[in-house]
Amino acid sequence: FKKLEGAGAKSTYALRTMDSVISNGISNVAKYGAVIAGTAGVFAYSLVNAASAVEESMSKVRVVFGDSADAVIKFAEQSASSIGLAKQQALEAAGTYGNLFQAFGIGKQASQEMSTELGKVAADLASFNNASVDDALQALRSGLSGETEPLKRFGVAVNDVRLKQEALNLGLYSGKGNLDIAAKSQAAFALIMKDTALAQGDFARTSDGVANQQRILAAQFADVRAELGEALIPVFKRLVSYITENVLPKVREFADVLK
Repeated sequence: FKKLEGAGAKSTYALRTMDSVISNGISNVAKYGAVIAGTAGVFAYSLVNAASAVEESMSKVRVVFGDSADAVIKFAEQSASSIGLAKQQALEAAGTYGNLFQAFGIGKQASQEMSTELGKVAADLASFNNASVDDALQALRSGLSGETEPLKRFGVAVNDVRLKQEALNLGLYSGKGNLDIAAKSQAAFALIMKDTALAQGDFARTSDGVANQQRILAAQFADVRAELGEALIPVFKRLVSYITENVLPKVREFADVLK
């Protein structure tokens, strides 16, 4: 009986230990599952945001350029591999430049051509000067708006004397008085293209280099994220709709109870 009692005690202990292990295992699985689900949710949300940004920029391009928008969209779809610009970045830059040009009184077709050209120049300037594309895009936009200091970093010198001379050369200025805004912006664009002649084509020339390969990879990865997010948008819309219609009313009811 003593032997049986000892064996029984050992069996009971073993069963309790196994039960504890199983319980802890289930608890850990739940914890890890929650972490994984949360991480997946955050990642999915970032993908949806990337897709939403492309959607917004695409809408902006269509409004700004109208019938000329297709050319900009085609440029943006190839920009990751050709100049290291993600689709959303290319669309947003072109839309911003186009909006600016049209505010200066330039037509949609000309604005489209000038805007996509500046996108290419920005990529070349970033490559040539070992700078970020965002800095180059911002400097070009500043130069078109009359803030010429940021352009000097990239070897572009735009001033009033040169603007008037260039406008005169282009037949946009009589040589007397001040330049109108349309002539000034077109002259600024022409000077930018002249002063960046050495840099133009640098991205293509050095596309096999580590820096530009990194830019291409980053741009292509950004495009893939946006494509994945586009597939998740319908699910996200349903989730938002469910929260709005079912969850928030319950939260409000709970708030009323607390009051």
